[in-house]
Order: sequence, then structure tokens, then C-alpha cells
Amino acid sequence: MRRAEELLLALSLGKDHDALINPLQGDASSRSYLHARFNDEVMVVMKCPETGSVDLFAEMTGIMRSLGADTPTIYARNGRYMALEDCGDDLLQKYVSVMNDDAISDIYQKVIDDLIRFQAQTKSLTKRESDCFALALDIKKLSFETSFTLEHFIEGFLRVTLTDSERETLDSEWTKVVHELALKVETLCHRDFHSRNILCHKGRRVWIDYQDARMGRMTYDLASLLEDPYVDLPVALREEFCEYYFIEAGKAGLALWNRDEFGRLYRFSAMQRIYKALGTFGYQANSLNVNTYIPFMAPAMRTLLRLTTDPLTPLLERFASRL
Repeated sequence: MRRAEELLLALSLGKDHDALINPLQGDASSRSYLHARFNDEVMVVMKCPETGSVDLFAEMTGIMRSLGADTPTIYARNGRYMALEDCGDDLLQKYVSVMNDDAISDIYQKVIDDLIRFQAQTKSLTKRESDCFALALDIKKLSFETSFTLEHFIEGFLRVTLTDSERETLDSEWTKVVHELALKVETLCHRDFHSRNILCHKGRRVWIDYQDARMGRMTYDLASLLEDPYVDLPVALREEFCEYYFIEAGKAGLALWNRDEFGRLYRFSAMQRIYKALGTFGYQANSLNVNTYIPFMAPAMRTLLRLTTDPLTPLLERFASRL
């Protein structure tokens, strides 16, 4: 789009332009977004903290699209700016808020179909030169995320002082989870696959915020979607969707586990994902004074308690009582 290129050039040079621009609310990200109308063309403009972030996003967009994910089209990029297709603001979170269970089942099954297609394409991919295929949710990365939650949510936001025994229990239990999840990395993971990163636009399910994708467990993105604290899915629906994934993944040749192993890996993936999200929520609130995610802390803790067993449960109950 020539006009997109002209607008980005003007923005990059700090020149006046005739675009009608409105800021868009972003998520927990260093990027900012603008809704722009320029010479009757409508687009979303993304501003990144550095040029390298734009290049990475463009590279990851190409990879995600090649693996079957529906993403916004990139119109142009210049410096720290990128012009993207406007896919509206109907997040899956908002889209399902007015639906009954049957309609929710329909849309979530379609999202799961998208995920299975993406994972199947990844499995068949032979050329893996991008850095995202060399990066993984390995012991180092997952351990960093559990430590991050301890620092920024438990100690930082909740102001909990742990005894040596409690700290040892936390470390021991999360080490078990981390080592199990890092044992194999079977697919490329979106890494933040939830209802605030899927746009429902004209029958499409558009993935966004995928620039941090890396290799991990196949259950990782599924758990991120179904145990999402932003949508209060009934437990029965979550179980229905897990069963749907298990069956359809098997049909696609992706079943690497029996039902019991799948359930265990799903539970561990969900525990780690929610715990990691609480760390992000705590950091945003305590360090950046962003209160957007505080309402989602209690739902996340309730889900985490549903998934965990002793000796973690008493500790988590203590943390939950501080919310």
C-alpha cells in the first residue's frame, strides 16, 4: 500500500501528516498501537521500541502464515513503525462474552482446529532456519518464569514473606513441573495463546502477539487457551475441549501420548502457564503501576488451585487469601 508507506515515512521523520490517528489499548507489551485513517485507507500502526522488533515481527508473521495461522497482513514498515491490516477489535474474550455454551463450543472447536493445523504444519516442516525453532521452553526459560512469579507476584504484589521451608517446597514442586515440560519440545508454540490474542473478524480467527514464539510442548498452547483467566469457561466445557483436541490431534497424526499422559502434560502445562501469567500480572501492577490485570488474579488463582495437589495447595491457598 503506497499510502501506508507514505504515512510510515512521515511518522518516522516526525513530519506532519493528514492521518486521523487514535491510540489503541495494548496488552502487557512494550509496543504501542494506533488506529489510522489516511487518505481513506484504514490501518493499524504498530510502534516498536527498536527497529529490530519490527524486523522480528515481520519475520514471525511470515513464519506463522506459512504454518497456517491467520495473521494481519503487513502493508509496510519503516524504522520502528509497521502498518498492519485492521482486523477490528473483537477479541475472542469479548466475542464469547455474550454467547451461550453451544455457540462457545462452536467457536472454541474452530480455534482448536486452527491450533491442530498449525501444529501439524510445524511437524511436517523440514526447513527450520529461524531463531524461533532454536529457542525453546527449556529448563532455563521455564525456571526463569517461575522465579519471576515468586519475585513479582508472591513477594512483590502480595507482599508474602516465605519461610525457608515454604520456599523449598515451592522450588521443589515447580522444579518437577519444569523438568517434565522441558523433557521434549514437540512443536512451535505461540507462547501467549489466549482469548486476548485472537481477533474474531469477518469469520476469521486472527492470531496476534506471536513474536515471542518458540518450541515447546504440544499441550502448552492448548492449556493457555482453555485455562485462560480472561474467559470463565465452565470446567465441563474445558474438559470437552480437551477431549476434542485429543481426538482430533490423533486424527491429524499428532497423538504422542495415551490419555493419561496427555492429561498429566496438559495439567502441568496449565499450571505453569497460569503461574507465569500471575507473575506478569504482579509485575504490571507492582512495578509499572498498571492495574489492568488485577481483576484476573483471583480467577487465575482459583484455576491454579483446581489443578494443583499437595504440597503446593496449602501454599497457594495462603497466596489466594491475600487477594
